[in-house]
Amino acid sequence: LWEFSTQDDYFDTALFIGYIATYTVIWPLTSLMSWVNNHIELRTDLIKINRAWRRCVPRRAAGIGSWQPALGFSIVASVILVTGFATISTRHS
Repeated sequence: LWEFSTQDDYFDTALFIGYIATYTVIWPLTSLMSWVNNHIELRTDLIKINRAWRRCVPRRAAGIGSWQPALGFSIVASVILVTGFATISTRHS
């Protein structure tokens, strides 16, 4: 069996944080749909880990590493996009 890696899980989490921060203004149910998706993904990941992957050896880490600046950039970009959405939607012709 292959060893399980958390890299894909960090990617999914960063992606959904960006979705929620950016698109909640446009569609308020974004948070709910993300929550439903995360629950379904949690269940499928549990099945995947239990049946198809070998458990990884736990190692201590000081933080989330290179994901920290990626999440920071995602939030800053989301603020700029939301500001742009608000500016475009409130403009009078």
